[in-house]
Amino acid sequence: MSVKKKLALSLKVEKQYGEMCRKVLKKHDLLNPEMKISVRANYLYFPLKEGGYLKRKIESILSTELDKMGLERMVLFFEEREFTLRKNRKKGWREILAEDKKFPKHLLTNLPTSFDIIGHILIIKLEPTLLPYRKKIAEALLLSFPNIRTVALEEKVGGEFRIRNLSFLAGERKWETVHKEHGLRYLLNPKKVYFSPRLAAERLRVAEAVESTGEVGSEKRVLDMFAGVGPFSLLIAKRAGVEKVVAFDKNPKAIEYLNKNIKLNKINNVEAHLGDSNRVAESLLKEKKFHFIIMNFPSEPEPFFPSALTVAESPCTIYFYKIAENSEMDSVKHFLKEKAESLGKKVESIEVRKVRTYSPTSSHYLFEVKIVS
Repeated sequence: MSVKKKLALSLKVEKQYGEMCRKVLKKHDLLNPEMKISVRANYLYFPLKEGGYLKRKIESILSTELDKMGLERMVLFFEEREFTLRKNRKKGWREILAEDKKFPKHLLTNLPTSFDIIGHILIIKLEPTLLPYRKKIAEALLLSFPNIRTVALEEKVGGEFRIRNLSFLAGERKWETVHKEHGLRYLLNPKKVYFSPRLAAERLRVAEAVESTGEVGSEKRVLDMFAGVGPFSLLIAKRAGVEKVVAFDKNPKAIEYLNKNIKLNKINNVEAHLGDSNRVAESLLKEKKFHFIIMNFPSEPEPFFPSALTVAESPCTIYFYKIAENSEMDSVKHFLKEKAESLGKKVESIEVRKVRTYSPTSSHYLFEVKIVS
């Protein structure tokens, strides 16, 4: 029996970026489900839907999403290629809704272009025009994604612990899940702790940076001031060859899950502490200082910077994350340099990198502050 093939436009990427690109393409309903992904040498070829998308539109969508994941410098290649046809395929959720006579066709363009998947839970945001059809949308998502068992609507992120306000839409009312990322497993409940799968690439980038830094030998020590359930702490502890990671969080549930995740992943060089990171200095002054400090509290990190400086070793790299207006880069850098120098620290450099777009005028930025003395 001959294998049926068909010509299609494809996205060509290196294997190391394959899984991330696959997730982005699937989120945006750009993968052609009739065709199998092709592999050749060190590259993956993703068959793209025709669906009226122009090549430049696909490139724009991918670039935006990859930019959010910290891969904005990645080069995208497109080429026509023959793909093997699948025997059977599941319909995409947009396709299901398009064929549903009770779903208004004019609202198809209002459907979100992305959503978060945490373990078996899919979390979606909907604009007001789509809320009357939220159950129908959720059911279409369940049919389209076989590994998803719960669909939830996110209304906002807020409160002292930045927890998502989620409401159940369809599937199982099971909120505790295990999320897999970079070979680690994270037990969590997104209604009780904050976790963003969109920072997966950023967490890997930081872990690799810590691993590649050799100035401090094998005694590298890391402080994670807002650890949550441990995605930065555990990844760095596992692969960066550090002596110890000290992880703080103010949310008791986050620390509870962090301790469980330490055991779940058999990590023995992470210490979890419940407490306000603004008091981190006074609780750690008697210990050795830190060569790397993670400050992933992007909504209001400035009040915690002095505490980080107090326990910074020489040399030290501080990963200071902040959601800022795109016009504020110089003022944030000025604040960081001035505050460090006022506490007797010498700043070698402050590198700025956009982690992901947050709004039309603001982004989630990393300010990488290198302290030398």
